Amino acid sequence: MVGFCGLKSLVKLGLSNNHFSGPLPQCLGNLSNLRYLDLSSNKFSGNMQSVVSKLTSIKRLLLSGNKFEGLFSFSVLANHSKLEMFQLSSGGSKLEVETENPTWFPTFQLKIFHMSECHLNVRTRKIPSFLLYQHGMLSIDLSHSKLVGEFPSWILQNNSRLQVMNLMNNSLRGTFQLPNFNHNLVKLEISNNNITGQLPKEFGLVLSNLVYINISRNSFHGIVPFSIGEVRGLLLMDLSNNNFSGALPGSMLGNCTDLNALYLSNNFSGMIDLSENCLSGSMPSCFDSSSLRFLFLQKNSLSGSIPYVLPRNPNLMALDLRDNKFTGNIPSWINQLSQLRVLSLAGNALQGHIPNQLCQLRDVHIMDLSRNALFGSIPSCFNNMSFSKNASFGDLEDHNFSVPFEVWRYNIYKGDIINLVAGIDLSCNDLTGHIPQEIGDLHEILSLNLSHNHLSGFIPVSFSNLKSLESLDLSYNNLSGEIPNQLVELNFLEIFDVSYNNLSGKILDKGQFETFVESSYRGNPGLCGPTIYRSCNASQVLATPLSNDTKLEEEDGDGIDMVWFYWSFSASYVTILFILIVILCINRHWRMYWFYLVDACIYFISIRLFGTDCLCV
Repeated sequence: MVGFCGLKSLVKLGLSNNHFSGPLPQCLGNLSNLRYLDLSSNKFSGNMQSVVSKLTSIKRLLLSGNKFEGLFSFSVLANHSKLEMFQLSSGGSKLEVETENPTWFPTFQLKIFHMSECHLNVRTRKIPSFLLYQHGMLSIDLSHSKLVGEFPSWILQNNSRLQVMNLMNNSLRGTFQLPNFNHNLVKLEISNNNITGQLPKEFGLVLSNLVYINISRNSFHGIVPFSIGEVRGLLLMDLSNNNFSGALPGSMLGNCTDLNALYLSNNFSGMIDLSENCLSGSMPSCFDSSSLRFLFLQKNSLSGSIPYVLPRNPNLMALDLRDNKFTGNIPSWINQLSQLRVLSLAGNALQGHIPNQLCQLRDVHIMDLSRNALFGSIPSCFNNMSFSKNASFGDLEDHNFSVPFEVWRYNIYKGDIINLVAGIDLSCNDLTGHIPQEIGDLHEILSLNLSHNHLSGFIPVSFSNLKSLESLDLSYNNLSGEIPNQLVELNFLEIFDVSYNNLSGKILDKGQFETFVESSYRGNPGLCGPTIYRSCNASQVLATPLSNDTKLEEEDGDGIDMVWFYWSFSASYVTILFILIVILCINRHWRMYWFYLVDACIYFISIRLFGTDCLCV
């Protein structure tokens, strides 16, 4: 090292990542022209203050990763007016850095200031006050320094070009405040502090250039602002170990298409909503929280089996996994979700029998298993479930949670918005066997959809006990027998569909059944009654107007010779075309007018369909 001291004109000296040890030679302080000194990642020891204080021309001073000792007072750099970069991290516990005593004012403007893992301001634990006078910083790292005091939002406000801000693992308190302009920050690392309050709602708009966000292990609360979706280049976000609640904005994953790491654990006391995004692969294991109440992952491309992680959420009240690509069986552990009110697994590729464990979800009032490949019979134990339309969502109803509207106003039949439905949807599966009589014990159920299966047997008379029923769809099955007369007691029934079965007998014409139309019964040749324009007396013909379908059937029965029809149509077409060609050949005026019409049609089509007046063929 002493050999370098004779190079009086030396401007740059880089000695990083070597094995130099011992104290710094005092003669290094005589290199008055030195602009760049990198001694990082060596084993230098002793006190370096006396050497550094003499390098008044220095611009970049990198001292990290050594074993310096003693006290280093930052005031010795007060007159280093050219200093732009300072890096120092302690390699041991024997170095103490003081920035506050004595009082001093900097003549430099730093661009990079890294003092990670330093024994910084041991007596006061204050953030260096000289930073108040820095306005051009690009990167600041004061992590792992045990600093206390209010979170320094003024660092962002004073340094519009700051790209990296790392203050993790300190004891900073207070709230996070945004600057009053759109900032260029790329990396925000403030985890493991005591920061409280909510993230400002303009967070994603002001800090739209962020790529890395780690605000974990603080005390943030409230909802994650929807503006987070404006941070479109985000690669990693860690929100874990806070007190966030409400819905996680779906726009975040919809717009942040480059996101490859998302940490949410021990968070979101109310809800996670990641619906209608492009999520794929297996369901992540991060949904593991005793405080999670609502989990919405519908309309993604998630695949694999439904993971066992869900039973670790004993307070889960709504689970919506519909319209994904989940496979396998409905898990037998489903009964462990004892607080569940809403269960939707529709639109997946689930197979197997409907497990009896579902019947142990006694508080469920919406169960949608439609559009899967479930087979076997319908469990008769469904009568153990309440399906109460008055089921409560607990204390979440007393808070301002952004619950997806379709949970509160859920119609699993026609897609319309109606009052909250308490019901079962098992449609579009491969279920067989008879409909259990026990379903008639679900007195408060509002809707029942068993359509598009292979169910057989009779319509249970016990359905007359479903006094609150508003919608009953049994269409596209193999049901037989008559429609039970007792169903006229269903005074609230608004939707009734038994089409395309093998039912017979007279249709009901009292009470609500006076309001149902022919389409509710079609595809049942054995049914009769005025509604479907079919007499129940074979010797009579009803004097009522025929339906369109019936008229078509009768027209087909008149014995129209379809071969003759096709030949006559073809002959007429050829004749008209021949006459048109002859007219165009004889009359020049008509020929020009014809070409004008063709050109006008092409122009119109190109404008309407392609937005241009040039139609390429």
